Amino acid sequence: MLNKMKLLNEIRSSLGVALDGMAEATEAQRTDAASQEGAMQSRYDTMRIEGSWLADAMHTREQNLKKEARRAETYSLPQTEDRVVEGSLVRVRTGNLATLYFVLPFAAGYESEVAGEELLVVTPRSPLAQELMGKRRGETARFRNQLLEIDEVL
Repeated sequence: MLNKMKLLNEIRSSLGVALDGMAEATEAQRTDAASQEGAMQSRYDTMRIEGSWLADAMHTREQNLKKEARRAETYSLPQTEDRVVEGSLVRVRTGNLATLYFVLPFAAGYESEVAGEELLVVTPRSPLAQELMGKRRGETARFRNQLLEIDEVL
């Protein structure tokens, strides 16, 4: 039996690790950009400005990760539903291939393997989740010309 709370805690932990790594990389990039020589050596020498642009983009990503980590820490899983809702863990079959989708409002794109099955986090606003929302076990959905059979909703 899959434990949604355990999976949620793994995702929370993963967000924390990603945030720590991004903070460290952002600081290293800022230091590198600041250490570049002030005057351009030629008209093609844009290392300093490009380095600062990269540091700014990394800082933005770091801030987004902080928001996601805060949201993950305060997120409560809903009561078990028999329909796909936000917070559902859904096993979907496409032919012989089974995939687990965790419908969460954060950590989109997080991938893992659970009990030999691929796990992917999708947000409720994603096109795939939109097709799955409200469906029950045994029902089907069509996504990108594939028929998805809902095998289990946890």
